[in-house]
Amino acid sequence: MPFKSKAQQRMAHAKGKPWAKEWSDETDQSKLPERKSSGKAAGKAKSHKRS
Repeated sequence: MPFKSKAQQRMAHAKGKPWAKEWSDETDQSKLPERKSSGKAAGKAKSHKRS
């Protein structure tokens, strides 16, 4: 499974993930964005209003 962003790739290598080298070899580096834009803030929890 190739990486979806350069940020994801850097994080995997920094944390020493065993699959990082294999994924890097499978990834087309010329089309890799710096960050993946999902349309919403990643990692933010949804807030719920309580009545």
